[in-house]
Amino acid sequence: MAVPTPDPLTLANLKMRPLPYMIFMSRWLQLPLYLGLIALLSLGVGMIVRHTAAALSTMLAMLFVPLMIAPLLTNEHWREWGLKVSPMTAGLAVQATKGLDSLPIGPWPGLGVLAAYSGAACVLGAALFALRDA
Repeated sequence: MAVPTPDPLTLANLKMRPLPYMIFMSRWLQLPLYLGLIALLSLGVGMIVRHTAAALSTMLAMLFVPLMIAPLLTNEHWREWGLKVSPMTAGLAVQATKGLDSLPIGPWPGLGVLAAYSGAACVLGAALFALRDA
């Protein structure tokens, strides 16, 4: 059984970087933050459509359809724009540590795009929930 070794870059950063930088740039924080925003997006979509199968289908379509359509676009500008506004691609950009110039969107702006999707879905879902069920 292989024992994972600590990342030497992380150990070097412990000595050279201030604590807030280490917390926000930590790989241990990025994935739970992404998954938490996906969960909030799912909650908002579930509150909007109020049907389990429709919510699952909508979420899968929101996450995976832009990734399937983007390679089919012939215009490079539209392809890159589609990947920038896709919630899955934008949110997962936060995990990138190398080759940031080749990403369609930066790590933290990408997480901001996912947070905007999640916030809009939760606000719209709460408003529709209050109108329909109150």
